[in-house]
Amino acid sequence: MKTNTQVLKRVELGELATEHTEFKVVQNAHMFGILSEKVYKDQIGAIVRELCCNAFDAHVEAGIPNTPIEVSCPTSNKPEFVVRDFGYGLSHEDMVTIFTTYGMSTKSNSNDYIGQLGIGAKSPFGYTDTFNIESNHQGQKTIYIAQKNSQGIPELISFGKSYPTEEMGLKITIPVRLSSISEFRSAIEKQLAYFHPLPLITPHIEIAPKPFDVETSEYGIRFQGTAATNRYSYGYSSAYLDPTKIRVLMGNVVYEINSDMAKTKGIPKVLELSYKTLD
Repeated sequence: MKTNTQVLKRVELGELATEHTEFKVVQNAHMFGILSEKVYKDQIGAIVRELCCNAFDAHVEAGIPNTPIEVSCPTSNKPEFVVRDFGYGLSHEDMVTIFTTYGMSTKSNSNDYIGQLGIGAKSPFGYTDTFNIESNHQGQKTIYIAQKNSQGIPELISFGKSYPTEEMGLKITIPVRLSSISEFRSAIEKQLAYFHPLPLITPHIEIAPKPFDVETSEYGIRFQGTAATNRYSYGYSSAYLDPTKIRVLMGNVVYEINSDMAKTKGIPKVLELSYKTLD
């Protein structure tokens, strides 16, 4: 997704400026923790959303946008959250440069992709100290472990070996605490409700979003009822999306609009917009 880079005009000081000092970012556990944890209000929801959006983008890049990604919901017998795509995978060079660098993204120059900030792939570190990545790229399967080192700084571990494979794409596996299984299930229902195409989820979770009331190639509008108006039926199968909220859907992701701001601006709560294209 393209980033809006419009800024106020910088001040040209010419010879009046005697020294220019760039600001820096300290690379320590505290700063990495801010980038992995503090930027997300809902950590588990962020993991589901960010990894699935990256998988969807991989399919767009590979020219297979209508092929569903695969998601494994954690269970007590297999407490793992797994996201699998069938794109090109990542080369070893891309893994050690792009994947490990906060803020680096290959998607910021196109609205064909959802991602842009270069931090979503690192979102699991807000929940766990370690997770696994399997990259199937150009006939080679390579296994990596992403983990926090003894100083709490994320690092990527590779084993210097690759194995022949006919598979393609990236597979990310997150270990899940038994106490978090229901939260991951709820997050899957909520975060993936508007994905198109819907991911293939195992064990199966029924997700059936209501069609838009008004739909064009550019946008969709859904009218939703509220307790106050009761003018329209909510008609949505999931209990995890509050019908009294205003939401904008962009690139498979639902964003809630602050209700107080909506009241101030006179925006009705029964309106939900979906911008399908951002150009």
